[in-house]
Amino acid sequence: MKKRKCNVLSKKLIAKRPKLELDCCCQSCDKGTGLIITNIKASFKLDIPTEFEYIKERCSELPKSLEIVCYQTQPNILTIRFNSRTYICFKRSSNNTQWINITRCKCEQDIIEGIQDLLFLIDQPPKIIPFKIDNISCTGYLGKAVVLNDIYIEHLNENLRYNPERFSALEIRCPSVISANRWKSLCCLLYKSGRLVIVGGNSISEIEKFYNYVKNIAIGEQ
Repeated sequence: MKKRKCNVLSKKLIAKRPKLELDCCCQSCDKGTGLIITNIKASFKLDIPTEFEYIKERCSELPKSLEIVCYQTQPNILTIRFNSRTYICFKRSSNNTQWINITRCKCEQDIIEGIQDLLFLIDQPPKIIPFKIDNISCTGYLGKAVVLNDIYIEHLNENLRYNPERFSALEIRCPSVISANRWKSLCCLLYKSGRLVIVGGNSISEIEKFYNYVKNIAIGEQ
């Protein structure tokens, strides 16, 4: 079986990819918010679907030094871990479409390079593949400690949940003023230290709006 060397994505390839809203070269999306990107989940479609058995065989034949982890726990899903990223590969559908999810990315360049890594693993040549950012997670800090119970009582009619006996954080769901249909998927976990975790964001601008909302109800600042 022909084996290609695993190389870093060229600057030329990155330059050809249209810029997205998420344009960062490091882990921070800080614009005075203190937000740091911890994970991005993206999805893309392979233009040449590949059978799971071939992928598993290919990964097993590559050098052990690459530390590739490849396993299948469900008939239609194959998981690969490589270069600090995780890939969830779905078996191709009846219309010959095969989708891949990639996680543990921190910025756009991570996603692009991760796609090239997967193409190497499945023995396909480098190419530009469009992708969609599905989920962004961030951590942040309000700048000071907060009293979670006071926040919860003051905003009882809003999308807040707090049960300190079960979980130490105050759960804040996306309000309708930001998006009417995102309260189930966009969530902030606020801790008494003022530290917070935001999960389920579709874009950096959405996360920043949500962060400002949380800051406003927690300490009265935007």
